[in-house]
Amino acid sequence: MAETFQLRHNSQIFDISRKAISVSAMLNDMLADTDNWETENPPPIGLVDAPFDTSALPFVLAWMEAHKDDKDNLQARPENEGTKLTEREFKNKLAVRTKWDDAFWADEAISANDNFILFHMIMWANFLEIPPLLDQTTCIVANMIKGKKVEEIRAIFNIVNDFTPEEEAQIARENEWART
Repeated sequence: MAETFQLRHNSQIFDISRKAISVSAMLNDMLADTDNWETENPPPIGLVDAPFDTSALPFVLAWMEAHKDDKDNLQARPENEGTKLTEREFKNKLAVRTKWDDAFWADEAISANDNFILFHMIMWANFLEIPPLLDQTTCIVANMIKGKKVEEIRAIFNIVNDFTPEEEAQIARENEWART
């Protein structure tokens, strides 16, 4: 069996190791479901159903390569599906970031793209079924908005306020209980 595979998306080809593929439940299942991958030169794995921007995919693949040897690998565990983590369990789970992760998330290519890469990484992590990457990316977004006012959140994500002043006043009156 080949040790390196290729992923194809929007006519671009990306190399990925067999071990890194195991980080993604979807890609791992694709390999398990076909015999074509047993050759020395398997065909590229097509990601034709993924409507996400290709520019985020190299970051996702780099993350997968960096985490391919994680012991607590990485697939969702059936016994935990549908169960809700406590806030402390969630924080502990997310605290397991390596120095590589810290450098990765500080990378200018990710932070300089006005959240574009980050949001497409979230979509790729969900599509490829990579729960730890989905946890890390959504935690970053949560930290971006934590303690912020509505206006600040709109500014961060370039969200246009489509409420009229009258509608905002009405919403404030209807939700007065939440402000106490």
